[in-house]
Amino acid sequence: MPPRRQALRSPSPLSRRGCPGPFSQLPCCSAWGTDPPTRRAAASWHARLPPEHRTLIFSVKLAGAPLGGALAGLALPPVAALAGWAAALWLAAGLALAAALTIQPLRPVLDDEREPHRPIGPAALFAPANLAAPFAALRLHPLLVPLSVLACSFNAVQGCLFALTVAFLVEARGLTLVEAGAAYAVMQGTGVVGRLALGWLADRTGTPARNLFLQALFASGLTSIFVLLPPGAPVGLFLLAAGAAGFAATSWGGLLLAEVARLTPLERVTDATSGTVLVCFIGYSAGPMLCAAAVSATGGWTAPMLVVAAQLAAMALALWPRAGGRRP
Repeated sequence: MPPRRQALRSPSPLSRRGCPGPFSQLPCCSAWGTDPPTRRAAASWHARLPPEHRTLIFSVKLAGAPLGGALAGLALPPVAALAGWAAALWLAAGLALAAALTIQPLRPVLDDEREPHRPIGPAALFAPANLAAPFAALRLHPLLVPLSVLACSFNAVQGCLFALTVAFLVEARGLTLVEAGAAYAVMQGTGVVGRLALGWLADRTGTPARNLFLQALFASGLTSIFVLLPPGAPVGLFLLAAGAAGFAATSWGGLLLAEVARLTPLERVTDATSGTVLVCFIGYSAGPMLCAAAVSATGGWTAPMLVVAAQLAAMALALWPRAGGRRP
């Protein structure tokens, strides 16, 4: 390790003594918060949005998550280095609580489509028809299953990048915690730009499904380049590679949701979006856990993360014949 980095390096809270196993399970927790608003917005927005801007607007909606991740990448590692990882997590929790309290006055406007008389108890939630509806809806169009499978593959890459990048850069590439946090922030920030730019591009080309498949190939390649950077490479190069990977590998959600909504009858959009999200979050939770388990088993980071990147390209190539053409 270069002397400068050795001197600056702080003890990492993400070391293999306690992680990455527990940290790789964080995407499972985030799924609980991101799924319900995603499903409801897809159904509500599809009927209201102009078709020529629909994908971009869906992408704008999803741009807030990586923006928050970028801020976390800049703010939390210095706090963790100075006061410990528990202080950083308490800060994150406090900011989330403050955001929830701030948004409360807007609830009447945001909840204007509530169905207060719809049953939400355990009997309704676990009714066989309710559990089967999301998966049955995926049969409403032949492109829904390929898109869901590709989204699962995309989410495996995204989940690994979001959950494991800081640990990977600190443990395997010798960056300090603050430097790794900066790379993570850049990755999240370019994800915001990518969601806006690629959503706009999909509306202009009129082929969002094909764009997703091509994006998967670029995402796989750029993620592989990021993983293959050697220890001792300039920090700026890590920042550039992290940004490129974030741009391509984390900016696909708006294209997916807009296309699922377009392909599904309006009254079934919520069910179809639920089915797609359920499938793709398998990748978001299983990808980081399996990658972390492989790191622990092999003692190395490069091969497991390259496998995660490669499976996205393989999935895109396998499903390419079903990618569909230009939308009407």
